[in-house]
Amino acid sequence: MQRTCLLLLVLVGLGGCASNPNSFWYEGAVMNYGPGPQHADLDAEFFFHCAQPAALQGLEVKLFSAFPGYRQIRAQVVTGKRQSAARLSPKASTLRW
Repeated sequence: MQRTCLLLLVLVGLGGCASNPNSFWYEGAVMNYGPGPQHADLDAEFFFHCAQPAALQGLEVKLFSAFPGYRQIRAQVVTGKRQSAARLSPKASTLRW
C-alpha cells in the first residue's frame, strides 16, 4: 500500500527527497448516509527526508486521476518554517508552499 500511495504524490522542486518507509500511516472510513452520494474519509501521513528541503516548492497530488470519484481533498502541510492548509480539486491538485 505504501509504495502505491507514494506514486500518487510528487514533490515539486529539487530537494533530494526520499520517503521514509517506516513513517507511512493511513486510516479510512466510508460513511453511509443512505441513498445518494456517499462520503468517505481517508487520513494519511507521509514523511520525507530531504537533503535540501528549502528547494521544495510543493506537492502534486495525483489521487484525482487514480480515483476519479474524488472531488475534494483537504490537505495540511507542516514544514520547518510554517504550517498551511488547502482544499485540492481535480483542477487544482498541487499543494504549494
